[in-house]
Amino acid sequence: MNLLNFIRQLIQENKELNNTTQFVLHKHEALKAGLHYDLRIKYLDKELLIDFAIPSAKIPTTTVDRQLCIQGDDHEMFNLDFEGNIDSGYGAGKLTILQNGEMIIKKWTNDTISFMVKKGNNKYFKSGILYHLIKLKNDKYGEKSWLLIMSNK
Repeated sequence: MNLLNFIRQLIQENKELNNTTQFVLHKHEALKAGLHYDLRIKYLDKELLIDFAIPSAKIPTTTVDRQLCIQGDDHEMFNLDFEGNIDSGYGAGKLTILQNGEMIIKKWTNDTISFMVKKGNNKYFKSGILYHLIKLKNDKYGEKSWLLIMSNK
C-alpha cells in the first residue's frame, strides 16, 4: 500500500458517522451463564445483529464506569423484538426486553463502536449521551472482549 492509499484509509476509518440503526438490550436470565444483559446492535451494512453479553448486568452511569462485554455470535433480526424463553442450549433461560429503539452510530471500526441512543426509553442507555464499545487486546477471552464506557463527548 502506498502512502496516499494509507492516508485515505486512515481518513475513512476515523471519519465520524451519523448512521441510524436499531438495537435491543435484553435481560438474560440464563440457566448456565447466569444473569447478564445482552446488547444487540444491527450492523450498518447487513441484516444481522452484533451481540455483546454484559456479565455484570450493568450499564455505565458515569464516565468512570467500565463494563466488560463479551462479543457473541451474530444474531438474526427477529431478536430485536424477541422476548420469552429459550428452551435449550447454552443460552437457555428467559429473555426480557429492557430497552429497544434506534441509535446513532458515530463510529464503527474493527475495534471501536461509538453510539448515542435516540430519544425514547432512557432507563438504561440515556439519549444524548455518547457510549463507546472498545475492543480489548490480549484478554482471557481473546478477541471477544470489549469495554463499554460512556463519555461527555
